[in-house]
Amino acid sequence: MLSATEEGMRYLLSKGITSIHPNDGYGGFAGTLEVYIKAQADGIPLRVYWDIPFDYMEEVAETPLRTGDGDDYLRVGAIKMFADGSLGGRTAALEAPYSDDPRNSGILVVPEEELRRRVYKAHSLGMQVAVHAIGDRAVRVSLEAISDAQSRLPRKSLRHRLVHTQILSPNLITEMRRVGVVADVQPKFLTTDMRWAQQRVGPERMRWSYSWHTMLKAGIPLAGGSDSPVEPPDPLFGVYAAVTRKDMDGCPKGAFYPNERISVEEAVRMFTVGGAYAAFEEDQKGSLEPGKLADFVVLSDDPFRVSPEAIKDLEVLMTVVGGEVAYQKP
Repeated sequence: MLSATEEGMRYLLSKGITSIHPNDGYGGFAGTLEVYIKAQADGIPLRVYWDIPFDYMEEVAETPLRTGDGDDYLRVGAIKMFADGSLGGRTAALEAPYSDDPRNSGILVVPEEELRRRVYKAHSLGMQVAVHAIGDRAVRVSLEAISDAQSRLPRKSLRHRLVHTQILSPNLITEMRRVGVVADVQPKFLTTDMRWAQQRVGPERMRWSYSWHTMLKAGIPLAGGSDSPVEPPDPLFGVYAAVTRKDMDGCPKGAFYPNERISVEEAVRMFTVGGAYAAFEEDQKGSLEPGKLADFVVLSDDPFRVSPEAIKDLEVLMTVVGGEVAYQKP
């Protein structure tokens, strides 16, 4: 596991990634921590904010470690849990049936009361939660669980996250803002999902789906990720998708629901400052400023000057972590 982890970390550094939020596990809480600690000791400088699988919750509870504990290279992150499945598999939990499968509304991975119990348990321990929620029903029940935990034990500082938040509605966006969650989104999904997403949910629901511009306008913090290995980890692919809303071949010509496109600056911030904010690290990373960690990449061209369609083709020439070169293109 150590060898595989180190190989993966080197690959991510070559893609211009300096920090990751994995939600993996190698046979337990302590065992996974040991793998990451050894990787760091072996000189792999990729920073890790580990989102811990809910299955390890009892192990975490028996330790003094809580969200944010650690150092600049390895920190305890959120407790990762699931509310529903996937849109592609028609298991994302929807409020109304699938447009292309009228007898099916998807599934909740656990009953609503169980999700509420899990969220409160993590919340009461001082742990951030990151809930996988793709369908609008899953987003609603996740928000209700987080809101319930906050009303029972106010801890606004925990920055709970909803992961994916693909199928939304105006009411859900308003509620996300009210509850104060971070939207942990993966723009690269759209480059593949657009082939069938509208068939799944129909044009009315599609208007409020993958709605990055609307969420930003509503004041919801967005953190950009890839969900690798479901999609490639390359951040530039995610920036391209968020800015163009086209597939990797540049289709459709007029963009897929172009009103939800965001600017290059907004997309870059999502993958830099946004990711740092989701990990309570915006004062240490996410931008190049005096006093912050010197984590940055050197690209083959300026993403703010090339055409939006060319962003995905930019190359990572160098990745620097803590002021030291961690990767250099041969």
